[in-house]
Amino acid sequence: MKSLRWFPALLLVVAAPLGAQSSVWKVTHDGHTLYLGGTCHMLRPSDFPLPAEFDDAYAEAQHLVFETDLARMQAPETQQLMLARGMFGSDEGSLKDALSPEAWAAVEQYCAGGSLPLGIANRFRPWLFAVTVAIVELQKLGVTLEGVDVHYFQRAQADQKTVAGLEVFEKHLEFVFNLGAGQENEMILHSVKEAAEIPTMFAGVVAAWRAGDLAKLDEFLAAEMRRDYPNVFHELIVKRNEAWLPQLNAMLQTGPVEFVLVGAGHLSGAEGLVAALKARGCTVEQIVARKTSAVGTAAQP
Repeated sequence: MKSLRWFPALLLVVAAPLGAQSSVWKVTHDGHTLYLGGTCHMLRPSDFPLPAEFDDAYAEAQHLVFETDLARMQAPETQQLMLARGMFGSDEGSLKDALSPEAWAAVEQYCAGGSLPLGIANRFRPWLFAVTVAIVELQKLGVTLEGVDVHYFQRAQADQKTVAGLEVFEKHLEFVFNLGAGQENEMILHSVKEAAEIPTMFAGVVAAWRAGDLAKLDEFLAAEMRRDYPNVFHELIVKRNEAWLPQLNAMLQTGPVEFVLVGAGHLSGAEGLVAALKARGCTVEQIVARKTSAVGTAAQP
């Protein structure tokens, strides 16, 4: 997965101040328009209401597009499947068996802090342990499972707007199930090491997201993964972006306005969607944020 920095960093968001840039882009080509929003998949209740530019793009759009089918992602059977795929069977060994002595010692060190029972952790496959560490540490900061994507998915359902996914649901899950494949020891060592750094990382990503600063977002979300885990970066970011671009181009040839919401890590860098759309001749305009309501209002369903 990364030096775990890019996983929790993708889950954060905050309202933008007056006059700043934002994490929403208006994309136009041959008279057609779509909006592209960089999202965080988990938020704190205090992060609502969301930045006004997201609501503006939502109001103009007739069709919302997410990374995958969020209805299926939220379904109980999907959660059961993820647990089933993320845990060793009784005859398959354990996390300890799958790791080097050094990496297992890091697991023991983390569990000794009381955040996760060692007996439960030992049943996890490496990817599920790394994801669990990130989620546990974010939850300590008040982060919940409702993020930008879920918020607008629920609004679209209530407003009877059409929704779609860029990826076949089963393929999307496979990206999750294969996180860190071939680099399990490194993934575990980094996830434990950086668990204590998540609060600091949270503040940095919030500032970058607030400013719509692609360079800073790339630093937090992609640079280390690109350098230290090139195979993971290619599978998780590059390959998926390349698969999404023809779909975005097709949207820019039709009448309805789409609002495409994807993880912020897919927007930054030379491989990001913003740069790729510009390279394909699209006009890509970063929306200037306008003043929002005071942060701290409870999220509305």
